[in-house]
Amino acid sequence: MASNKLTDVRVKKTAAKSKPYKLTDGHGLHLFVTTAGRKYWRWSVYRGKRETVVAIGEYPAMSLSDARVEHARRASIVRAGGSPSMRQPVPGIAQPGAVTFRQVYDKWIEVWKAGLDPEYVDQVRSRLESDVLPILGPRPIADILAPEVTAVVSAIDARGANELARKALRATSQIFRFGITHGFVARNPAVDVRPGDFLRKVAAQNHARVAQAQIPKLLLDIEQYSGREVTKSAMRIMARTFTRTSELVEAPWTEIDLDGARWVIPALRMKMPTPHIIPLSRQVVAEMRKLQSLTQNEQWLLPSDWYQDQCMSTGAISGALKRMGYRGVMTGHGFRGVASTVLHELGYEDAHIEVQLAHLKRSKNKTAAAYDYAKYLEPRARMMQDWSDFLDDQLNKAKTYAV
Repeated sequence: MASNKLTDVRVKKTAAKSKPYKLTDGHGLHLFVTTAGRKYWRWSVYRGKRETVVAIGEYPAMSLSDARVEHARRASIVRAGGSPSMRQPVPGIAQPGAVTFRQVYDKWIEVWKAGLDPEYVDQVRSRLESDVLPILGPRPIADILAPEVTAVVSAIDARGANELARKALRATSQIFRFGITHGFVARNPAVDVRPGDFLRKVAAQNHARVAQAQIPKLLLDIEQYSGREVTKSAMRIMARTFTRTSELVEAPWTEIDLDGARWVIPALRMKMPTPHIIPLSRQVVAEMRKLQSLTQNEQWLLPSDWYQDQCMSTGAISGALKRMGYRGVMTGHGFRGVASTVLHELGYEDAHIEVQLAHLKRSKNKTAAAYDYAKYLEPRARMMQDWSDFLDDQLNKAKTYAV
């Protein structure tokens, strides 16, 4: 054996350094060592002066001898006119040593799900395992080409699930990026296509929301909701403050002054030049105090049911509405549209409503933005109290009819 060849002992003892480096084994095969100490088998293929680095596998899952066998197999494929990234000559059948899309997915989801709401993780996992993994899962990830990705995503779109198709494409791209980061694949075929290139064009739609005549029944259904009490409180508060979903569920107690009946969302969280003030009605203050007693959580207004150091999922409110029978009829964001429509019909000033909805232009100069920060605060506070009183009247009407 030539002196420049690697040995099992040398590979095993190889340690991380301040910079990534590689140890050659000959004919382009080398061991790439990261600063974190991860070790990957790679193959440098030259066509003219152009170098292509192909991922072979990760050590110690793939031993030195297995890496040489895989390298030799791929070299024979190249000599026969194939691509150096091919892990086997027969598409769809994984050969020994080949890393499949499913294997990379398994590693990716374990890293990706950390800190996320378990219900959301289950939704993503279910979608991928139903639509993507049955087709791409057994395939060696380095062999998958852009047309295969588009075929899988197009099949989802063909059954009318356009938004799910777009989400599947994004998740698939994330898995490929993870594979590149960890040396399982050299490139991401999902970035070679854009949704607009092959998916149906869907006309923009307003967020689903109930009509004014349906408000009493909606409020009564919220009161009779059999799910988490915290989720029920979230719907009561959202109906009366008509904030955006993320603004509500991600609210820490530090933003809320119950004694002063005011909630101030920082500019950074609003993605606007200034903070956003929400005057709190008596009903909302009472609901928030009830939440304090119920959850005993000092950080979040609406804590997660799973992790007390995290806030509620942004999908919890819309999920509850779907379980209540409002799928396609009402969403969390729909409370904003309901409030805007009804308040305008009740004769409140358009400017007061628009400022309360935080419909401010992002391009305002600092002087104008600072003025808008507390603009119309007194009439807005009266409007927010009137709105809560109006909703109470609507709820009482529904209760009367239900008797």
